[in-house]
Amino acid sequence: KVDELEGVTTAGSIDVTSGSTTTNLQEGLSNTTLNLNQVTQATVRSSNISSTADNGSGDSTINYTTSYSDDTYVFNILGVYGGTQSYGNGVMGNSFSKSSSSMRFRFMHVTSNVYDLEFTNVLIHGDLA
Repeated sequence: KVDELEGVTTAGSIDVTSGSTTTNLQEGLSNTTLNLNQVTQATVRSSNISSTADNGSGDSTINYTTSYSDDTYVFNILGVYGGTQSYGNGVMGNSFSKSSSSMRFRFMHVTSNVYDLEFTNVLIHGDLA
């Protein structure tokens, strides 16, 4: 079955209406993704990531290929510690900062110990510049 798309579109923007609710399709798509191994600092998979930096245990900076229009973008970071333990709470701690072109984050366990995580996943939603 092929659905017919109707509505007003502009370059890079599509509004979808269901009943009386209108949603912008582009705003629901993640425009930056990262799967990072903090132990080896290897980028497993990414989009819109130009580089990463290791600032110490559990502390990373990611730089975007294309910057955001401002620093109010929405993000989600999830980490999993490998080995014999499975925790990995994405607490930003005192090293967190973000700008339109980069973000720094730090993973800490509830015990306040910091760890490099084998599976660090980042999703960011926002307006690119």
